[in-house]
Amino acid sequence: MKNVSTPVGHWIELRLVGDLSKKSSRDAIGAIAYVTTGKLRQRLDVISGSNYASNNDVTLHFGIGAATSIDKIEIKWPDGLVETIPNPAIDRKLILVEPRASVSDWLNRSLILTRPAIDSRAD
Repeated sequence: MKNVSTPVGHWIELRLVGDLSKKSSRDAIGAIAYVTTGKLRQRLDVISGSNYASNNDVTLHFGIGAATSIDKIEIKWPDGLVETIPNPAIDRKLILVEPRASVSDWLNRSLILTRPAIDSRAD
């Protein structure tokens, strides 16, 4: 099947990749993503399955409707680290890899990382 309708709204997809050196799952199961656009804040969780013998797509899809920009993306990684990505581009898929933390970061557990978005689409 092929969708031949005209796109109506804007979107962003996030593919989170866990850091295997931290014993995280490759699919970052347990991570929580927030997308903030103006007054709207959406949340999606990376889960592995919801029914017997089933699996969910681990790519998180956020529809942002008529909004033409995203204020920020926040990722709460399974190990507790929080990462903020300001002003990512819309209408594309971003691949985000779990950052590595130092021993002092592990002890503090309140680390907030900020980095530019990595665009998976070559322009």
